[in-house]
Amino acid sequence: MLGCIISGYFWPVALPGFPRYSPRMPKDYTCAVCDMPERRCECTRYCCICQSPYDARLCEDGQYYCAPCREACDLHAQFNIKGA
Repeated sequence: MLGCIISGYFWPVALPGFPRYSPRMPKDYTCAVCDMPERRCECTRYCCICQSPYDARLCEDGQYYCAPCREACDLHAQFNIKGA
């Protein structure tokens, strides 16, 4: 890949005939029950560890976790659930 270095950072340069560089977007996490992304999931949302319904968010494994359980298990919810 060709590019130029400005101020210590590598900036890729698009060449004719080659696809333009674009960072890959992470794929949506999908619910293990209904196989839908969090913004379209209509399942009852509760933490799969402590059964708390407060601030339950979908994580990469397809299960919902509350904020304290996500922090304790080092899990991360997807940033944007509104979608475009």
